[in-house]
Amino acid sequence: MENLFCPICGSRRVSPAANGIYMCASCDNAFSFTKEVTYAKTTADIYKASVECVLEINTIAGENESSGTGIIISPHGYVLTNAHITGEAMTGVGNMKNYCDVIIAGRRPREILFRAELIYSDKAADLALLYCAEAEEMPALKISYSTVKTGDKICVIGNGKGEGLGIVDGIVSDTCREIGGRKLMMISAPVTTGYSGGPVLSADGEFIGMVTGGRDGETAMNYAIPSVTIRKFLASAEKKAGIRL
Repeated sequence: MENLFCPICGSRRVSPAANGIYMCASCDNAFSFTKEVTYAKTTADIYKASVECVLEINTIAGENESSGTGIIISPHGYVLTNAHITGEAMTGVGNMKNYCDVIIAGRRPREILFRAELIYSDKAADLALLYCAEAEEMPALKISYSTVKTGDKICVIGNGKGEGLGIVDGIVSDTCREIGGRKLMMISAPVTTGYSGGPVLSADGEFIGMVTGGRDGETAMNYAIPSVTIRKFLASAEKKAGIRL
């Protein structure tokens, strides 16, 4: 044991845990000397690593204003959100336009708005793809191919009440619930209005789904579109809109 040291902080305060895993008493990380270092990410770690990939979205249709969240999913400026967020504001009803205003995280002041154009949408799946030139070359979230299990810990980043980006956490309450003919993931994270379109992130920070809504009055019964549905939508968008993500 005298020759062991923590590969993360260099401390020699190392002790065996179980199954070849060691714990460092100095930095509280777990690791293996035979495998790649693995340690749990905190909610703060996940937020810091992902927030630049998330946008605040504001839409106006006539006299009605609404807010939501968008996810940069391509370095070419493409942004994923919910079709119900874009709604009338981007379908020619009311103010007759096919764009909305977005705020890019980390760009201050927040009063500076950028324009995002509607490229493709699927109302049945509640998914919409936008293009924002200012989002080009920004960090993008990659869709996870990992298996999601009931009970897995998750975090959600979103534009709650239109007041700016924040993060909440919870678990996957059920990996598959059929709601209105759609197969959705149920999550316990207490998301509010404005979190729609926000990424659901695993304990490792992987993009595993996107918030689509919840039950009125039930803070722990919210729903997310799973990654498999998102991948199908994006493949359809590339084909039908003639774009490359």
